[in-house]
Amino acid sequence: MSLVLKLKTFTIIFRVVISEYVLFWLKSIHTYCAEDTSVIIVATHSENATQKEKDGFYGQLLDLLPRDSNLKKHLKYERCFFVSFPCDEGENLEVLSELENCIASIAKDRRWKENIPKEWSIIELALITMRGSEKTVSIEELKEKYWNAKKNESLKMEDALCFFHDIGLILHFQEENLSNTIIVDVQWFVDTFKFIISDKNHVRDLAETDRDWQYFHRTGYLMDNFLSRIWESLSIDFWERPTILQYMQRLGLLAMGEVKHYVPCMNKRDFGRKEQIALRGMETKSSVLVLHFQFLPFFFYCRLIVACIVGTEWEVVEDESIPGLYKNIAIFVYKDHLIALVVTQTAIQVQILRPQNAPIDANIAGNIKETLENRLGYLTTTFHKKVAYRVAFQCSHQDVLCDNVGCYVYEDEISGKGQILCPRHGFTGKHMINENALTKFWRIDAPSVSCAKSAKVPLANEEKLTKLITLGRDAMQAYFDSIFPPEDLQKCLKDNKESLCNGPFRFTATEVRNVYPASGSVVDASSFDVPIMYKLLRNFGSNIPPPTNGWGKEPTIGQKTQGDDIERIRKYRNQLCHNLFKTQSMDDEDYTLYSEELTQAILRLTKGSFKSRIYTICQ
Repeated sequence: MSLVLKLKTFTIIFRVVISEYVLFWLKSIHTYCAEDTSVIIVATHSENATQKEKDGFYGQLLDLLPRDSNLKKHLKYERCFFVSFPCDEGENLEVLSELENCIASIAKDRRWKENIPKEWSIIELALITMRGSEKTVSIEELKEKYWNAKKNESLKMEDALCFFHDIGLILHFQEENLSNTIIVDVQWFVDTFKFIISDKNHVRDLAETDRDWQYFHRTGYLMDNFLSRIWESLSIDFWERPTILQYMQRLGLLAMGEVKHYVPCMNKRDFGRKEQIALRGMETKSSVLVLHFQFLPFFFYCRLIVACIVGTEWEVVEDESIPGLYKNIAIFVYKDHLIALVVTQTAIQVQILRPQNAPIDANIAGNIKETLENRLGYLTTTFHKKVAYRVAFQCSHQDVLCDNVGCYVYEDEISGKGQILCPRHGFTGKHMINENALTKFWRIDAPSVSCAKSAKVPLANEEKLTKLITLGRDAMQAYFDSIFPPEDLQKCLKDNKESLCNGPFRFTATEVRNVYPASGSVVDASSFDVPIMYKLLRNFGSNIPPPTNGWGKEPTIGQKTQGDDIERIRKYRNQLCHNLFKTQSMDDEDYTLYSEELTQAILRLTKGSFKSRIYTICQ
């Protein structure tokens, strides 16, 4: 038996520390290698760096990483080196020697050593030699030329190929449609994909029409005739193209189609305001199922979308012939049930929706959950270590677009407990959780349910909520007047007229007429609606504690700055204006949650002065 050394040490060269590149490489390493894989940091061109700058470099590197990140396991101060071009004889040789010793010590670690049969070295040499003339080779050809079946009876060819695939020498999967072919030139395969996703100046002229390029560049859908032109320019033989496509699909790089192929990493479409209103306005909604990862691997969402398109009965929704796929959201349909699948930094969130109060079939919902978990299980087998996640649910709003880890309650925390105080917001949120209300949608053989909250809110409660939202506008004015006294308001409107009329957050034509009347009369906040006050507070208000999640983003339970309460009042006003309370089902639990949230926001903004007015509405 021969001894083969597998070295998995990664060197990152820093000329300028750019966080995106650092995170990209560290996440890639963490995704495909062991959790404690050693990373050596080599800072080059360090001629003019002071010792203080060198000492602070490692701390700055750690500051780039997300809080509580597992990526820190790959780094150590002792593996951080500074090298510069030696001006004098002997200068910096000591540093280079330390770097060489560091690499050697990692290479000698026993975990990188693996005993393999010496006969495999013949196959390895043959595969390397083939790269000069072949890009792919069949299993039959390799066996015929280099594998003596009788002599190597106890050794399986498949084991050798699996080993060479794992160390990156070849690409080969022992699966249907792929098991008979080996890609021996991995760099050639990488180039075939690199030219698909490269800069538009390289491939745009190869499109039959500029519309084909724009469609691909915006949606990620690549027309097959466009792809053929790209590969023709690379002199890729026609007979090799099906194999390339099958391998790309297996690796989650694209989903094959008859006339067009979907390349998810090229999709740059945002889930816009129109789409958000349509999604949130669906009458029937399930609870939000959350698959929460301790570490969500790089490119995982792209590969998951490919797996859902290829390996399930789900179909991508189309709206006016435009596929419902976005850069971080996908909308599928399965047996008349819409599936919204959203990726966040650490989780996959799923919600089932139906229009016109159509009930959600629990068997279909349970099947969707099972299918998704099967796809995730399939994907995680491609990583060196199984990627683990915990099943959770959103505790309150049930909005699949909401990204807040603080609102996740795990299935094992609430299992068998019925109605309990929220494990996340037992004190600050003041709300209860009903286990059945969260889990009933995702259990096969459970009764069908019409919505996440079963019954339409009584008319009296709907009227009370409408009055509270109107009162919220008055509360915002009370706060607005404290930030913009009359003289300050007039100065702000005068000094910023150009920005307010033509800037990125400019007023609408109606708002301009309200704020800048043709008569030239002086205006005050009593004539302003919520959007006008919001724009002025957001852009020109001073000393306002900003929203926890940032302006324009919905706050969650427990987030209670004045900026958060401004966002809450704006949110409820928008929902009222878009008739969302009339079109979606809402029971007493919903009403209690909404009214309590709005009431507390009003009281905080007005320092309790609206308490009697709230009591008059809610009694």
